[in-house]
Amino acid sequence: MKITRQKPYVYGLSYAMAILLFSGIYYFLFNSDFKDIPGIQLVQSLYFSIITISTLGFGDIIPRQENHALLLTICTQVIIGIMLIGLFLNSLSHKMSDLKEAELSARQELINKEVLQKQLSILKPIIINHLETIAETFKITSIAPADTIVVRPCDLFNTSFFDQMSVQNFYSSETRYGEGRMLWANFIESEHKTFIEKLESYLVKFSAHLPIDIIENINHIQNHNYLQAAKIALNLLNGPYADSLPRFLMLSIEHSSHSFPDKPNSISDYHGSLLKLISRVDISFPDNPIMMTLHLTNGTAPRVGSGIGEIIRFGRT
Repeated sequence: MKITRQKPYVYGLSYAMAILLFSGIYYFLFNSDFKDIPGIQLVQSLYFSIITISTLGFGDIIPRQENHALLLTICTQVIIGIMLIGLFLNSLSHKMSDLKEAELSARQELINKEVLQKQLSILKPIIINHLETIAETFKITSIAPADTIVVRPCDLFNTSFFDQMSVQNFYSSETRYGEGRMLWANFIESEHKTFIEKLESYLVKFSAHLPIDIIENINHIQNHNYLQAAKIALNLLNGPYADSLPRFLMLSIEHSSHSFPDKPNSISDYHGSLLKLISRVDISFPDNPIMMTLHLTNGTAPRVGSGIGEIIRFGRT
């Protein structure tokens, strides 16, 4: 540690020790070397040490000038005193500067936290709206009706959930708008497109002040191939060989019942990235975390289990 960066009390303590040290030197080594004082007393030597190191010099106690060792000792004490006072003031100045800098840093951190919270409060409804689409996907791939369930995404996104997402039937004709109005793929593709556009608009407005990890997280989500699964299904359906191709579900390759090298994991990777973003938002709103509401009832379209597709099978059955 640099000598000029010691804490102020170190120099204060050194100053006091120098007073006591030189007081002892004057008392024991130069007891009879002061004018008009046959033998200097301990209190007198302490007093002389104080006025010498502080450079006050009242002149009431005068050293004999013929004793060069005493004069050299006095000069040494004066130099040490000046140095210690200078170092003390310098250290005190640094200390006050550090405290001021820490105060400004804490204030700026608080401001940044408040700004980030406001920015994330705008992102939060975008995520919640997307989670409503995921909740509908969960509904159409659930096996049987149940109650309305409120759950945190981190408690829902597991292997069983990923399996349900993998068997969503993009060619199902039942959506929240009723049956026969559009394919599930059309609905999902539209919802995902809107979600991507909202994220892009959000980044355009706030990316200059967002932490880099949030920007990277959002970029990863909006460019994720999982969000293109419905569009790919529609392209296969509308392609030149649509009539000759079976309507298989590509996402079902990721079902946990399959095990093969380089198995895709777009579903789990996407929802893992989404959880990371949700967690970042929840940190700013600990009293109001993001929740998902699963309406596993048949009171409203689509019906529970209306979009369960077949898992792709490999080899002989």
